[in-house]
Amino acid sequence: METYIVIIYVDKDTKINVGSLGDVGFSKGYYLYIGSGGVNTLKRISRHYRIGKRIRWHIDYLTNFYPAIESYIIKNKDIDECTLSLYMAENGFKYIKGFGSTDKKSPSHLFYFESRRELEKALKFLSHKMQLIKVDSVIDLI
Repeated sequence: METYIVIIYVDKDTKINVGSLGDVGFSKGYYLYIGSGGVNTLKRISRHYRIGKRIRWHIDYLTNFYPAIESYIIKNKDIDECTLSLYMAENGFKYIKGFGSTDKKSPSHLFYFESRRELEKALKFLSHKMQLIKVDSVIDLI
């Protein structure tokens, strides 16, 4: 199972119904979502760039309004989505409680950053622990 990160930009404060979580408020800013994709990681990532997809996961509710703007694959087999999410939460990163993790031990798979600068600091922080491979364009995902 390969772990990945997608970055989403929400351009205004908004509220979205997220299935079992109900109405969730999203502040203007950047969101970092941690997921996993199995043998078709690039296909899974490409899903987050599309609007109008069938809803399967919490993240689909958000990306149907605000599609991904960039993505990374994590090249470390020892770090799965739950381990990484827990690591971020334990290191004080702000998260949306229960998002993408209702069946997992981690408190969330979606983290919030008010500015691009804060997001860049988080990515730098993560890059000290693991290798992040940026997916350069949506074309790479096809």
